[in-house]
Amino acid sequence: MDRSILALIVEDNDVDFQIADFIFRKISNRIFVNRCRNGEEAVSYLYDLKTSIPDFILLDIDMPIMNGKEFLKLKAKNEAFRDIPVIILSSSTLSVEKEECLKLGAVDFIEKPLTVEAVDEILRVHAFINTSNSN
Repeated sequence: MDRSILALIVEDNDVDFQIADFIFRKISNRIFVNRCRNGEEAVSYLYDLKTSIPDFILLDIDMPIMNGKEFLKLKAKNEAFRDIPVIILSSSTLSVEKEECLKLGAVDFIEKPLTVEAVDEILRVHAFINTSNSN
């Protein structure tokens, strides 16, 4: 990876956020993270952007105020940020939930708890990073 990557993590749980942040830093020192605690904060964050559009969004499903599915529906209607790839982060193992999120526009789905291997694979599959140990 020869450029910096900006990730937006939309996660209400502090521990889950800290794990994700740690994993991104472990994978590469060129991945920078911003955080929102729910879908509504994420929408405000994206509307307020001037130049630093995230390369991807890691989105929890179950959050207060606006959950992940509601965020995906709203994001799909917004031309300014509808093309930002979204990877769902969820403790749900239901294939029907995964299918619903993919139909709503998510590009992939990671089950909690996050692991370095799972995140690394997702980042490579979607070409956010391209070599091992990108530090």
